[in-house]
Amino acid sequence: MTGKDPSDLDDIKAWWRRLKAPGFVTLPLPKTSRYSTLAAEAEARELLAKRGLPATTSFAYWLKQRGSAFDYYDSLKTGLVLHWGGDHEVVRAVLGDGPSGFAIADGGADGPFVLDKAVILDAEGFPDPDDAVGVRQLLERLAPEDRKVRELPVEPLTEAEEAWLHARLREPFDVEEVAGYVNALERRQALTYDEADRLLTAARASYGKYLRAWGGLRNLLRALLRFDHPEMPAAFAEYGPFGQWLLREHATESGMAVARGMTLGGEHSAVSAWLANHRALRGTDAGGAVAAIAPDLLELPAPERDEAMRALYSDAQWAVATGWPNVSASGARLGATIAAVRLALDERLPHDFRVMAGRVAAEWSTVLREAVTGKHADYAARIGSTTEELTAELDRFEAVAADLLEGTGPDLTAHPSELRRAWWSYRTLDETDVAWLRGRIGHPETGLQGVAFCLELLYSHGLATVEDVDALVPRWKTVLAKKYPTQWTLWRHPMVTLTCLARDLGHPLTDALDKWWTKAAPRWKDELFAYTYLGEPDEDRASRLWKQIESGRREPGRITTWVLMRARLDGVTPAVAADRLLASSLPRHLVEKVLIAVSDPAQPLWSHGEYDRVRGWWDRAVEIAENPELSADARGAGVAFARAHSMTKWPGQVFPPPTDTDVAAAREWLAGQGA
Repeated sequence: MTGKDPSDLDDIKAWWRRLKAPGFVTLPLPKTSRYSTLAAEAEARELLAKRGLPATTSFAYWLKQRGSAFDYYDSLKTGLVLHWGGDHEVVRAVLGDGPSGFAIADGGADGPFVLDKAVILDAEGFPDPDDAVGVRQLLERLAPEDRKVRELPVEPLTEAEEAWLHARLREPFDVEEVAGYVNALERRQALTYDEADRLLTAARASYGKYLRAWGGLRNLLRALLRFDHPEMPAAFAEYGPFGQWLLREHATESGMAVARGMTLGGEHSAVSAWLANHRALRGTDAGGAVAAIAPDLLELPAPERDEAMRALYSDAQWAVATGWPNVSASGARLGATIAAVRLALDERLPHDFRVMAGRVAAEWSTVLREAVTGKHADYAARIGSTTEELTAELDRFEAVAADLLEGTGPDLTAHPSELRRAWWSYRTLDETDVAWLRGRIGHPETGLQGVAFCLELLYSHGLATVEDVDALVPRWKTVLAKKYPTQWTLWRHPMVTLTCLARDLGHPLTDALDKWWTKAAPRWKDELFAYTYLGEPDEDRASRLWKQIESGRREPGRITTWVLMRARLDGVTPAVAADRLLASSLPRHLVEKVLIAVSDPAQPLWSHGEYDRVRGWWDRAVEIAENPELSADARGAGVAFARAHSMTKWPGQVFPPPTDTDVAAAREWLAGQGA
């Protein structure tokens, strides 16, 4: 194309401007804001009103994102979708066949029109193989894709279509140009062994180490897997981690070996394919497959072991519940919860795996029992069981839960959101909890996040000791003194907590810690330094922190630290110290959040993410509202907070999950407050 030749877009624009008819208008070419049909329809209403046309006037338009239908040179590279409103027949008549050299496909009364280049087809309806536009249109029909779905459902090929596609792969071919033929055939599992063999050889020769860049590789891998081709393992290794999703489609011994190798090599989500292949090839249930796979995962070093076990549990849970309806009861997926109970009871499984399942089952068991004996009493029959059988399983689980979970704790390498859920079970600590937390602090496998979680709990409950500091002396520089995002957690950076504890205890490590905080590097610690003032607080540090807050550094963590300092210095509860701040010039919403956060001095909250969906925040709000030591203003803030909480509005979003009885009691309490 020369600079003087009109592009496809030029031709379409010229045609678009000529489209005029009674009872019909075209919207201008799409603006940046026209990304949805709703936006376009609103634009159409404004245009009709501006021109004084009836609201029933028909119109047509295309969306801004459909600009991707054109390439860099404004040539049409795929069909341009034309949306419309009003009378379909009117729009159809006005659009006609499109501009010269183009054609329009009618999507019917419920679909859009599609404008594309006109092509010449032979007597059987196929384009010339050298007609790039015709071939592209044929392949779009035979192997449609969508950016959201990737692969849309396909209809079976006719004999003529299949023969035409196979013919393209018999001729001397350019491997880059035949990717579409490969996709169209293998989407129907129609590639032959010989075709797959030749294609792999040609693709490797053409792409070398960049084999994954070839557009037909995904479906070629499917064919190699289907044929259990000897080069299949090597081809999957060349494709990389995304191949894991294909390995579940055809169970073979070599495919299972590939999935196992990927999993143990660090691609832990490939355990899903390993599990599926094992079940299909060995005829085992989900528990039997887990019993065979888990020992290999437990040999991995931490934290890879924990990540792999989490992936295995997630897949095993859904494998147990395959085919069960997904019914929500107060936010609980009943099938997933029943699966957790059954996995926790399965004595074939390793203890560590049963503990993972047991912690989930323990969190949801009360909600599950209420659901399957109440509003979801029909659920048992829908999964081929009875209510009596399900409740008996729950009885067996609850009988062994204490022994199963004794001396255990949450997965300290899990995502912080999972640990935040576990935080609430530690509002009080018994001897077993203390022993576990202390043991994890001193364990060499416990990383930065794990130490932060455990040390904060012991410190906030006043149970951290010199021995805990001693356990961290060899590791504080190598493990703790690293950047760690604590903004959305309930615990502080472990260097903050360790410093506070060392100061309170007068530990010899204090001097080394103080020197570390005053060094110029690393810079990330500067924002956290003020939090250390809580350790061995004095009036000077309290005054410095208050000046920081007054100067505009008003994040909840600083205010919480100051409140806890004042409580220790003044000999009052943290809630009383926070109550005094309600009369200050600080933003009231911040003070109210801190008031709720410190209502339990044994578990102050350092972050405020998701506070209106957390059961603990409801409990704290109630305590503030009922605390006779506090002012009427503070108690009213507690009631107001409870009124806005999801506990009584959207209990299905609350964790830990409340039962219907809990929700009813909460609503009754709120009604009693005149709210």
